[in-house]
Amino acid sequence: MQIQINTDKNVDGNERAINFYTAELKKELDRFDDKITRIEVHFGDENGEKFGKNDKRCLLEVRLQKKQPIVVTDHAESP
Repeated sequence: MQIQINTDKNVDGNERAINFYTAELKKELDRFDDKITRIEVHFGDENGEKFGKNDKRCLLEVRLQKKQPIVVTDHAESP
């Protein structure tokens, strides 16, 4: 299972955060390792430097063997 973490220019994608999210995904989804080929995570701040309620976005795209990808999105006040 390959895991890729992406951030936009408004979200700090430092190595510590990327390692944390990668480890959490591996821990939670390890039992599906034979079915999942790739997970892409996209963190973004839709309002940039402006304040906004629930303007932080997390999008997960899970690619399964021989199946269409599954995509989910959530918005929150913090990443």
